[in-house]
Amino acid sequence: MSTSSSGDASGDGRSNDMVEYTSGRWIYNGALRLRERALKSDGLELRKEITTSVHSADVISLQKIAEGGFNRVFQATCNDGKIVLARLPYLCTEPESNSRLQARSPRSSI
Repeated sequence: MSTSSSGDASGDGRSNDMVEYTSGRWIYNGALRLRERALKSDGLELRKEITTSVHSADVISLQKIAEGGFNRVFQATCNDGKIVLARLPYLCTEPESNSRLQARSPRSSI
């Protein structure tokens, strides 16, 4: 499995641009805000989820194509030519566990 991104691709599924927030900075508590938006899992888990959902054998390319205030969007290209967009919300923007508005599944939207 190869990993490509718009930035530094390390080949191990954990390029800094892939897991870290790169769209902006904060005046106060910048380090804390960056930690809140860092992707907790590696690209291998996302690749497995994508191949399972679209019934493909492998993901040959994975790129972060957008990120905003609430989520990050990845584009995956599978070995059979399928292109998949996966949106992963930042954990800090999801409702707290005691909220009645909590999402039903913490998994990414595919």
